[in-house]
Amino acid sequence: MLERLGPVLLGERELATRAKSIEGLFCRLGTFLGHDHLERFEGLKWVASPTTALSHLDLSYLQKRGVRVYSLRDLDFNELNRVTSTAELTVFLMLAVTRNFLKVANDPSSLERWDRYSETSKQLSSRKVGVIGVGRIGRRVYECASALGAQTLGFDIRDISSDSFKPNMVHSLKELMIQSDVVIVCATYDPLEGPILSEEVLQFANQGLLLVNTARGELVDEEAIENLMRNGTLAGYATDVISGEPKAEFRQSPIFRLLDEGYNVVVTPHVGGAASDALQFSELALATYVTDAQISGLQ
Repeated sequence: MLERLGPVLLGERELATRAKSIEGLFCRLGTFLGHDHLERFEGLKWVASPTTALSHLDLSYLQKRGVRVYSLRDLDFNELNRVTSTAELTVFLMLAVTRNFLKVANDPSSLERWDRYSETSKQLSSRKVGVIGVGRIGRRVYECASALGAQTLGFDIRDISSDSFKPNMVHSLKELMIQSDVVIVCATYDPLEGPILSEEVLQFANQGLLLVNTARGELVDEEAIENLMRNGTLAGYATDVISGEPKAEFRQSPIFRLLDEGYNVVVTPHVGGAASDALQFSELALATYVTDAQISGLQ
């Protein structure tokens, strides 16, 4: 698809030898493309990433250079509804943290005792679930939690109600925190904004709150989460994202300290969108969009 625009180079070595002549970069998650990396591409006109959030790109630098950035946000909402992998992982993490999954699954001592009462928990249908960001992914998570019997709430800065979807929405994060037993972060990350779940917002957490995050690590105050886990306010945290990734310093996150010390923490390495069919569809769809846009612009 991209060859409609010209020769396509694959691999870091090939890119390095012809960096000055490259007009576009098509990249996945995994490497932070910052100023030092991007300045080599003197003729760069566009960057495309088949992701929703773009924390792996130095957006301020790209904006200063006038480089067009394409992402999954550019694609048609209904078309992207075929990509369900992140919503599926979110539901799994929600269930894992509510059922103390790591303490009861494949644990030799737990299996040896075969004690079904050692790690009891409440049913999801007995809990109130709050979803922050009721967009493409959040809506599916909201519907799944509701289908499992949970009383579900939503918060979004947009009016997302429609004829086919009329969620129970609250007007503030404070209200959502006060009413929820489980809070799920599905919001879009804006690097110009601070964390949505700041220390100030998290202070309204109910005793025993469970928190799930499959959006971006920067959307939550991880230090505040650590403190609330240690004092018992938070009963669990499940996440597919860590603040600072993919830079190396993300490994210093306090979430890993909690994990090492045996708290009810579940961490997956940003695999929400990494289903093979989801990757294939989203990458091809974005490549098609970028190619058509560039050709239209050239004409």
